[in-house]
Amino acid sequence: MKLVTGRRLLVTVLAGGVIVAGGAATAFAANDGDDDRAEQTAEVTAVRAAKISASGAAGIALRAVPGHVAAVDLDDDQGKAAWDVEVIGKDGKERALSVDAATGKVLSNTPDDEGADSPGSDDD
Repeated sequence: MKLVTGRRLLVTVLAGGVIVAGGAATAFAANDGDDDRAEQTAEVTAVRAAKISASGAAGIALRAVPGHVAAVDLDDDQGKAAWDVEVIGKDGKERALSVDAATGKVLSNTPDDEGADSPGSDDD
């Protein structure tokens, strides 16, 4: 797994913000599928509605688990828009946090020890 930290995380977050702010029309034009277009529209709407940004969610997660952010994705957590943040703690262990996109509250903070190759995963 490639670790995204520091400047690379900032560039990723800023690039996402550019797509949401002004590049969404370009992204839609490049994709011909109605299902993909509807999914992109829903994602853009969810990001725009989020009061907490991806970088804000990353900061909240790092306050809960000091270390490095590996990934940040907007998802639905029990009917709420939430940022899923993967953090590699200072102890080297992965944690999966869910941060409410409206309030910034940490909804969950669990060990992320189930990789794609682990026994019992659904990827078999």
